Amino acid sequence: MLEILEDREEARLEELNRYSDEVDVNNTEPTSTCPIFDGIYRDGGAEAVLRLTNFSPSEINTLWFSVRGHVHRYWNVGRGRRSTFAAKDVFFMLLVVMKCGGTWDMVARIFKVKTLTFIKTITGFIEVVTPKLYEEWVTSQLDVTTMRALVTSGHTFNNFPW
Repeated sequence: MLEILEDREEARLEELNRYSDEVDVNNTEPTSTCPIFDGIYRDGGAEAVLRLTNFSPSEINTLWFSVRGHVHRYWNVGRGRRSTFAAKDVFFMLLVVMKCGGTWDMVARIFKVKTLTFIKTITGFIEVVTPKLYEEWVTSQLDVTTMRALVTSGHTFNNFPW
């Protein structure tokens, strides 16, 4: 019986010697607050983000910071199930949906999410973020850029039929 215990103790000491008990700072990856966006950026860089959304990462951050407070105040709150996705990830997925179009199933596969979950998440997020985006990026420009100023400066749509 003592021999078994001694053998076991030797095996434990060998394992302790083989594996260091110090944490390697270079190999530790901090937990991301938005794993979907960060994963795509890490795997494909800014080019992958641009290809999926037509926005550079810095432009996405500008848009995100303009709606972040509103989203945190009104999305994923109240009774009922909470979304498992980070708010910035859902914002990124919304931008991909708006750019890529296609079927819900096709876009949901990009993010490896079930289609019904994806639809519910994106449509719920649209209901929350749309008023703030409209207020921030459309109504704030009404006084600055009038239609008369656009017409006289020649900045109207080229393909406008009238």
